[in-house]
Amino acid sequence: MYIYHSVCMGFIAELCENIELNRFNVTFNPNQKRVCTANADGVQMIYCKGNIHIHNILFENQFDDPINIHGTYIKVHKIINGNEIIGQLVHHQHKGVLVGKEGDSIRLVDSDTMVSKGVFTLEKLKRLNKGFIYLKFDKDLLDVKEGFTLENISYIPEVLIENCIFRNNRARGLLLTSNGKIRVKNNLFQIPGAAIFISGDCKDWFESGSTEDIVIENNIFDNCSYIKSWGKAPIQIEPSAKEILLNEYYHKSIIISENEFNCFDDRLIFAYNVEKLVFKDNIIKMTNKYKEQSEKRYTLSHIGKFEEINNKF
Repeated sequence: MYIYHSVCMGFIAELCENIELNRFNVTFNPNQKRVCTANADGVQMIYCKGNIHIHNILFENQFDDPINIHGTYIKVHKIINGNEIIGQLVHHQHKGVLVGKEGDSIRLVDSDTMVSKGVFTLEKLKRLNKGFIYLKFDKDLLDVKEGFTLENISYIPEVLIENCIFRNNRARGLLLTSNGKIRVKNNLFQIPGAAIFISGDCKDWFESGSTEDIVIENNIFDNCSYIKSWGKAPIQIEPSAKEILLNEYYHKSIIISENEFNCFDDRLIFAYNVEKLVFKDNIIKMTNKYKEQSEKRYTLSHIGKFEEINNKF
């Protein structure tokens, strides 16, 4: 299948289960002279669960990221009583979206530290208008404050992205904020920003959430992050937490192994707020394709354990 042109995204899924995209190419029509393909993301998946398998796809020349997989943080707008609140969909592009159903598991998050304050069962959900919803839970939300956020953790997918090409788009590569197992392997990245961006945001876009288990292996990162405003390094891990708690980390385990990095400067990883980060058995080759931006190989902050093992420069 070919998406030659879209005025928005190439593919979008919400509250879905078990998705496979195979040879779903977002590329040029050989009979046209358009400069861009999709006007936004190639693929965006919000509040999905089960297994997501994306493979054998060419993504090129979108006006935004090729793939973005995430949930949505709901802001606690008003506390009615201990187990009833009014929630707000903050970002204008999230207005009116569904946030789940009764019986779902909802995590309460401190927006400043991004640390979990507990998991609760949703007993009642009522949409008040496109921006606000009423939520009632099975028990009191202890320590809840207005401004905290909620995320639905009943919709968390396992993700496998393999054998794809990502090139020549406007922004970054893969945006991966899912609590399930994530595997990224055997892909080629030629991206102006961060090839892989792992965030989590309670302040601006309100895209959740924390990650537990990410493995990035056997990929080629070819001269990525050459536009500074779109990436601090080929691999960028940067949640929006404003406060740090000792021995508390937003992202858990990220392993980057057996990849090839073709780099025009020393930057490889920019990482913040990760419990375990491993960079092993990678090959790094220097190029002169673009002007050097930095001589710092790793920029690390609030990392529980960083392992650099058997890399070849």
